Parts: sequence; C-alpha cells; structure tokens
Amino acid sequence: MVKKYLIGEKKYEQRPLVFGQVRQLQEILQGLRLQATFDQAQLLTALGDRLPLALAVVLILEGGSAKGKDLPELADEIEFTISPEQVFQVIEDFFTCNPIASLLVRLKGVLGTIREKISTGLQKPSASLPEETSAEESESSGNAHRETPAHT
Repeated sequence: MVKKYLIGEKKYEQRPLVFGQVRQLQEILQGLRLQATFDQAQLLTALGDRLPLALAVVLILEGGSAKGKDLPELADEIEFTISPEQVFQVIEDFFTCNPIASLLVRLKGVLGTIREKISTGLQKPSASLPEETSAEESESSGNAHRETPAHT
C-alpha cells in the first residue's frame, strides 16, 4: 500500500516501513512515552521537536528510496512546507500502512519462543558432551593390566 502526497512542490510517498526505517525511528523515538490509548493530538504533543525528523524517515520522494536520505535536511524542508492537515494525514496513513499493533503481538510471540528455548536449553544438559569422570574412576592406557604370556 502506497500513499502519495504533494508537499510544497514535491511529491512524496509513504510505504510500509522497511527495517532500516524502523531502526531510524527507534533512534528518533527513544525515550518517548505514550499511553496505551492515544490520539493524533497526543502523539503530536509527545513527538514535539522530533516530528519533522520522523516525517523525514517515513516520507520518501516519489520514485526514490528509503535509503541514503539526508534526514536533517529533509526534515527541515518538510517542516516548512507541510500543512497541519497533511501532518495528520501522514500520521493516519502511517498506521494504515504499518499495522504496528499486530507487529508488536508478533514480536511478543517471537520473544516468548526465544525465552522458552533459552530456558529449556539451560535446564537440559547437552547430549553431545560426555559425562565427566574423575582420574580415580577411569583407567588410562598406562594402567591396563598386562597378561603375562604363558611359558611353554
């Protein structure tokens, strides 16, 4: 799903996020606190000065790439050309393009599976490792009993 916008004199697109954009947004949104239920106005307030940079991450010049954008420069350009109505539209479209709630549920499931595998692995000794024996319990080849040949 691709959403298109005319911001200033340039055409932008918003597409489902790729992993690189997720990482960029994580960095921008680090420390941001939101209530479990929030509306667009509360999100705008929480984002504050970070909003233009977040918009620069999610918006891509039409036909361009999410990779290699000069985010501070793009954020500055978008901030002074985007209308408040377009900001709300981009935010609304963001949640349409990126089903965040279902991604979080999926992530929670994956983390649960990883935790389970780790705890199971810690509880079971590895079958590939031989049991330890003390020097007193094992005989080395030097302690082997020699049979004395019978004298004929």
